[in-house]
Amino acid sequence: MVASKDGRIGTVIRAVPGSTLCVDIKWWHGADQYSRIPFKQVKLLGLTIEDRLCCRLPDASKQHGTLYKFTSNRRGKDGVMRTYPLVEGDRMLDSDWYWGINIKVLVNPKKGWQSKNFGVKLSKLPLVRAAQREGKSYVYIVEKVLGKSIDL
Repeated sequence: MVASKDGRIGTVIRAVPGSTLCVDIKWWHGADQYSRIPFKQVKLLGLTIEDRLCCRLPDASKQHGTLYKFTSNRRGKDGVMRTYPLVEGDRMLDSDWYWGINIKVLVNPKKGWQSKNFGVKLSKLPLVRAAQREGKSYVYIVEKVLGKSIDL
């Protein structure tokens, strides 16, 4: 399970019962690697209320994700099929494509993996590639670089 607090993202290690339910979190980045935080103060990422305690995103080392390029075929008002973005000649530049990120989320062993796609604006493409080179997880890229939430 992945959690967020104060702009940091981490993996929930375990729930700690007591007078108030707390969770132990291993942060992905930052000085203090582990924290024990009351459950109410933590935002669980990519989980519905029903799935909060049975779902998890894969660890960064086991995470499945892909940055991909694609085109779109559309029929114009004149009835002719066109491939967008419109390009004359061969597609060689980054601007000749639409870009997206696909990540796979392990819901639980019974439901298996679910796939989510997120569009990447051309202006954010260099930031995404830099995050990939630095070894950042795809959850980090989607949440922090693209500013989108992961909802199943």
